[in-house]
Amino acid sequence: VLFDGNQGPRGSFTDRAEPNTKLVREAQKMLAGLGFFRGTFSGRMDVWTSNAIRDFERHRGIPLSGRLTEQTLLELITYSGQPIRLSQD
Repeated sequence: VLFDGNQGPRGSFTDRAEPNTKLVREAQKMLAGLGFFRGTFSGRMDVWTSNAIRDFERHRGIPLSGRLTEQTLLELITYSGQPIRLSQD
């Protein structure tokens, strides 16, 4: 649903992804596993998460945003080789 532009709420992918605490927490875990994040898995887009994303983007040679863009998330999944599982808690 997050990648289908015809479904779900309108707005940019980033504006829909960043409030999703489960998605952000999974991204934080992936970034930590790759050595880019050293914070608490809060599920919030805080300064530590933004800096880790920016460092990852720089490492991978993709545009620097410091945000959870579709391109950055797809690159994170591809580079880590890990899927993002958003289980129901």
